Amino acid sequence: MIANSEFIIMLKQGETDQEVIQRVLGLNDNTLTYVTGADPGCGVMKFGNKIIPFDNRLPKDSLLYDIVNTDFHEKIRRKLSGKERKQLLCEAADHPVPYDPDYSLPTGEEDRIDITTI
Repeated sequence: MIANSEFIIMLKQGETDQEVIQRVLGLNDNTLTYVTGADPGCGVMKFGNKIIPFDNRLPKDSLLYDIVNTDFHEKIRRKLSGKERKQLLCEAADHPVPYDPDYSLPTGEEDRIDITTI
C-alpha cells in the first residue's frame, strides 16, 4: 500500500520497521534518521518519486506550539504550578509520605506515573 501511494508523510517510526521503510521508500541512511528515533516535528514526505525530509520543530514557548502540541503529559506539566504538580505526582504515585512541597520524586519517576488517571 505504501509503495503505491503518490503522497506520504511519515513521522517517527519504530526501529523494527526501519529496513522495510528504507527499502520501500528508497531512503538513504541520512534521510532515514528523520523517521527513526526522530524528534517531534521531524519526518519525511514522499511526493511521487521525490523524497523530502523536513524539520518543523517549533519553539516550546510559542503560541503555535501550544496550539498544535498533542503531548497530553507535557500540557499538564506546563499548566500546573510546581507545587500543584508535585502534589498530584505524589498522590498518583501513591507515595506513603504526606505531601511535602520540598519533596522531589526521584529522577525519572515522574515519567513513569500515568497522570491521565488524575
